[in-house]
Amino acid sequence: CLLSALQISVAGCCCCCCFCSCFMLVILASPLPCVTQLLPAVPHGWLIQEVSNELVDKAAACGFEMLCPRANALAAEGVQLMKSRGMVVRAWGVKTIELLHHVVTCGADGATVNWPAKAADALQAACQLRRDP
Repeated sequence: CLLSALQISVAGCCCCCCFCSCFMLVILASPLPCVTQLLPAVPHGWLIQEVSNELVDKAAACGFEMLCPRANALAAEGVQLMKSRGMVVRAWGVKTIELLHHVVTCGADGATVNWPAKAADALQAACQLRRDP
């Protein structure tokens, strides 16, 4: 199975606050089954545009541990569907604080942002507001 650099993006280490993990993200859908065989010890995630039963089933059948839907297409029902199949849910395309809060409200496990310090500050402020009556 040969995959081009355009088909796979390897995320070396993604660190946010006290969280650090390594995983492989798959951008294109072809040849899904062999992707998880390249580095079987590394968790694999698939970047998807929208959540559907078909995509969740396909990801589970191929051995993916993570699905990464586009943030502005995310809904709580989709997160519940993915988690019911044992998937970790990480959104992508989070461009605003409002969209980050939407991802959190939907129940996603994480998100990819280009502004991690600002995102961490916003999430900490939101947590503080919830604690203070």
